[in-house]
Amino acid sequence: MTDKTDVLVVYFSMTGNTKRAAEEIALKVKGDIVRLTPKVPYPDDYSKLSEVAKQQLDQHQLPELANDHIDLSPYNVVFIGYPAWWAQPSMLLHTFFKQEHFDGQEVIPFMTSVSSKVEESLPVVEKLLQGDVELLDGITANSNDQIDSFLKEEGLIR
Repeated sequence: MTDKTDVLVVYFSMTGNTKRAAEEIALKVKGDIVRLTPKVPYPDDYSKLSEVAKQQLDQHQLPELANDHIDLSPYNVVFIGYPAWWAQPSMLLHTFFKQEHFDGQEVIPFMTSVSSKVEESLPVVEKLLQGDVELLDGITANSNDQIDSFLKEEGLIR
């Protein structure tokens, strides 16, 4: 990893696990943070959420973001966080990748999941990224220890 200073943490969270990881990363790297939210909220009931999310995935539906365009140009490093839904980012993240263009950033995915690892989602993320971007391996960020270890390995904290 190069000596980068301007960091953005972008994330989507349903249960709070990815939010916790995003806040921890942003705090440790002294980065800005943006939460992605759907224009039409997902159901709170897990079985209904699962049904909606699976339908979006199966039918390649891209839910609209409530967020305005996010200016990525000031940032050298962009962390992108998401819960694993069928071992990949939700379709809301697909929408984000479709509408945002990266220009020279290093992108670091982070994922929260009890059953999947970030490596499983990397091929999908790689296909979705647009622009001149360097995709790093990323992290399954289920604990502060995992986050700290990764950030130290990448030279983002001491």
